[in-house]
Amino acid sequence: METKRILVGNVVHCHILHSEIHPSRIVSNSFLNMYSATCLTLDNGSDCDLVEKVFRTMRKRNIIAWNTIFSLYVKRKRFSEVVRCFVMMVRLGIKPTIVSFTNVFPAD
Repeated sequence: METKRILVGNVVHCHILHSEIHPSRIVSNSFLNMYSATCLTLDNGSDCDLVEKVFRTMRKRNIIAWNTIFSLYVKRKRFSEVVRCFVMMVRLGIKPTIVSFTNVFPAD
């Protein structure tokens, strides 16, 4: 069932890309979440690349998008990327939340 949902999500994402619609932040964040979850649970590197691609192509990133990318990088042990993105986010004037700090500075 989960694979079917991922497939439907991929189809929706492809449709949006081909129709040249610029998705809202809510839709983009949903794609980030979907690809991030499949990347981590299925250990699918191509979905991890899609998370980064969706993130890079977002017109305006909100704290949810930043937190999603932080979480992905930490779980994949890409700690220098987490710090680089955190610094970039702060320089762009986006205020970190408690979730941001939890993602960037994990307790383990």
